[in-house]
Amino acid sequence: YEMNSRANRISLKWQFYGYHHDPSFSIERYCTEIKDLAAKLRAIGVTVSDTDITDVLISNLHETWSIIASALMATKDELTVQDVSAAL
Repeated sequence: YEMNSRANRISLKWQFYGYHHDPSFSIERYCTEIKDLAAKLRAIGVTVSDTDITDVLISNLHETWSIIASALMATKDELTVQDVSAAL
């Protein structure tokens, strides 16, 4: 992932923004995968903010988690990645 080729960058962005929660796996795995993809993007020089990570974590939750996602979206305070991970 060190090489910052356009194809690699686009592939990683697609994986990051398109990674959806699969409820047959643990929520910890979901959170770890999102954070790992963000780290890979950062490693090739792509700016990924904590807000980007929290937004992906919340918005890509499986529909069975919609009540929790709605509660997190309704929070007025800025949420950290740790806040969202802990809430899940």
